[in-house]
Amino acid sequence: MAVKNGINAFGKKNYMGVFTTPWAIINDESTLDTLTEDHWLAGFSEAIKVALLKDPLLFEYIHRNCDGVRRRDLDVSIPIIRRSGRLHFDHITQNGDPFEREEARPLDFGHWSAHKLEQMSGFELSHGQAVAIGIAIDATYANLMGWLCDPDHRRILECLSGIGFTLYRRVMQQANTLLGGLDEFQEHLGGKLTIPSISRIGETFDIFEIDTNKMTDAISSLERFHKWGGHEDKTY
Repeated sequence: MAVKNGINAFGKKNYMGVFTTPWAIINDESTLDTLTEDHWLAGFSEAIKVALLKDPLLFEYIHRNCDGVRRRDLDVSIPIIRRSGRLHFDHITQNGDPFEREEARPLDFGHWSAHKLEQMSGFELSHGQAVAIGIAIDATYANLMGWLCDPDHRRILECLSGIGFTLYRRVMQQANTLLGGLDEFQEHLGGKLTIPSISRIGETFDIFEIDTNKMTDAISSLERFHKWGGHEDKTY
């Protein structure tokens, strides 16, 4: 959909790549039938992400239809996929920064930790699954900082978990290593640290400093959420 193409190298996410405009983009909904369960779910973390950033009504629709998404009900899921694609497309083509030369990148919400989690898992954790955790971490951090109200925070975790994402993995016990993702994300941005956050569903702002103690608390709170009824953990 975008102009960015990257590959993992030297143990880092998207370490090498290019920006180049594609000749064409083909969206064939019939290919959805070829996806494994993991890859089917993985794409919906990006749909939840863009809904949280730009479209509260889309988030409400996803939240109401978690069961249908998990069951791969296309009548429920295709409208989410199409709306998510449109929101991503409009942002990339209309925000004036398609080649990501600026520091602030709203669509990177939840991604600083997602990239690090992929790396820490030896890339066994898919990007979409890692983004779901990253969204949960950043939403929980926003809640602990007093920016995001309890009901919105709870609905976000319920939505992610309800679709089928596991929001805590054993690798997250290495919290200090995970927090190293902030430095790597700053390097990825090529400038000062800029992390998108949300003050309510559909309203965003940028933060430039992280309270690492609060972020550690956010990570730990997801372990408790997992133990209280989250999905089964994996080995990595």
